[in-house]
Amino acid sequence: MRHGGAVVNSLDESSQVSLRKRMLSFMPTALLSREREMVFAMILNKTANYTDIIYCGEGAKEAAEAAFGQSDTDYIRCQGQLSRKNDFIPAISKVCLTQP
Repeated sequence: MRHGGAVVNSLDESSQVSLRKRMLSFMPTALLSREREMVFAMILNKTANYTDIIYCGEGAKEAAEAAFGQSDTDYIRCQGQLSRKNDFIPAISKVCLTQP
């Protein structure tokens, strides 16, 4: 599977909301232009110490929820600042490699 990922930093909740909206509107374009099956973005709030994970593509929501937990919103909020290399990529890869 071909996946893509991005990391963006914010400093407050209003920036977090704005970044989620902007990234979600751009992600379908990135999915097509980069010829990916799924794309993900981690938006880290450095001040409040949490990470929002957003996703786009067929099966991306299910993969993200399997790796990081269920969510009733269009993003998954994780406590702490996740590392792309140490936290995100291993977790999402494990899920995607085991899905049919």
